[in-house]
Amino acid sequence: MFYPTIGIEIHCETKTQTKMFSSSLSDVYAPNNTNINEIDLGYPGMKPQPNLVGVELAIKTGIALNMSIADTLEFDRKHYFYSDLPKGFQITQFSKHIGVDGYIEIENGSKIGISHIQIEEDTAKQNVKNGKISIDYNRAGLPLIEIVSNAEMHNAEEAMSYVKNLKSILVFLNISDAQMEKGQLRCDVNVSISTNKNTLGTKVEIKNINSIKNVGLAINYEIKRQTKLLENQNFIIQETRKWNDKDNVTAGLREKTDAVDYKFIAEGNIMPLAIDKDWVEQIRHSLPLLPNQAKEELRIKYDLKSEIIEVLFNNDLFYKLFISCVDVKGFNAQDIANVIVFQIGKLINKKEIAPEDIEKPFDNFVSFVANWKKDKISTKVFKENIQSIITNKVDWSSFIEETNNDDEILKITALLKSKIDEFPNMMEQLNSRPERVFKFFIGQVMKETKGSANPKLVSSILKNLLNI
Repeated sequence: MFYPTIGIEIHCETKTQTKMFSSSLSDVYAPNNTNINEIDLGYPGMKPQPNLVGVELAIKTGIALNMSIADTLEFDRKHYFYSDLPKGFQITQFSKHIGVDGYIEIENGSKIGISHIQIEEDTAKQNVKNGKISIDYNRAGLPLIEIVSNAEMHNAEEAMSYVKNLKSILVFLNISDAQMEKGQLRCDVNVSISTNKNTLGTKVEIKNINSIKNVGLAINYEIKRQTKLLENQNFIIQETRKWNDKDNVTAGLREKTDAVDYKFIAEGNIMPLAIDKDWVEQIRHSLPLLPNQAKEELRIKYDLKSEIIEVLFNNDLFYKLFISCVDVKGFNAQDIANVIVFQIGKLINKKEIAPEDIEKPFDNFVSFVANWKKDKISTKVFKENIQSIITNKVDWSSFIEETNNDDEILKITALLKSKIDEFPNMMEQLNSRPERVFKFFIGQVMKETKGSANPKLVSSILKNLLNI
């Protein structure tokens, strides 16, 4: 019998306007090497200054992960020499972490312990083209939070749930966009296999896994690989491996016989700073509901089905869009959820709009939904124009005025009169079968206008014409 044990280290880029220790902008998509300065490039004599927004986001993360927050902010230097690290060292936290001893709940009800989180800076980005390596320092110094779990997971499902729930918290609290495909959240997974469930086996690290699905695939592959080695009486080498998502296999990078000596020393250019307890409590009280709590509220308060709730949380803006409508305007929750899940979700699945096309603020969309629910625009028109409204390409206040003016009333009135004249036999049934007559003429107008007419407006005008 073999027992797998899994731990995960996550590096997450946080959302700040400037870098962690310099005033350069945190825009990695600008032209290469444009968002850099002397601090990012490690020029002699340059003194880094901590970005307090980055510190606040780290504290917020620690609180959300049920951690104890440090009373002092301290930084260290981690020394190693590589082309993407211009200073020859990385500013990180080794002797004292910003948060320790936390946990996160996963789907099966387990609590996975989190050893610590620490603030550090990202490295530059290496670009390989035609066999040559170029360095883009736009990413150098970007703020990172490293989140280190305990080795308490035992299968791929638990690990995937851990990453999924952690990512959800980071996105929901606006700490990070956490887009794994863009490198904003990177997973290093440690897997060991043992014949004794109380003893860890030889640890193998899989670096830089870029999706939750691949976390699961990499773990399952590595468990099978290591199990086969042990069954054949072979040794497992302590090493670092990478995940090949084309062939769905791990491949060796380098052996790790001993812990690397990074020669940590205190960062002498940043003096220890006291972390004000009142500031920490202020951050704590400012936190909204966490994702699992918010999901439970949707289930209880709005009676939404679990499948609908999960889709609302697949894109972090879906939930905020939903809340903007139901809380601010008091619309029917089921209707709003269905529009977001089935109408907007369909457009995203068909790639007619991208998730990032859903822009804030949501005033335009909320106004559009309001007028639809007040029957000022038809359901057909509403559905046909979701794409334009969600991307804010149309001013719907003007649209509503145009579609609900006197000309529209005159047009529908004239059309109803012509249908009444066209079907005198129906008018003969008005006294005996008024409902049938009423539905017939509304149907005629909707057919003539191909569903674009507002049913409530048609109904109101018809009642006046028929004196009912």
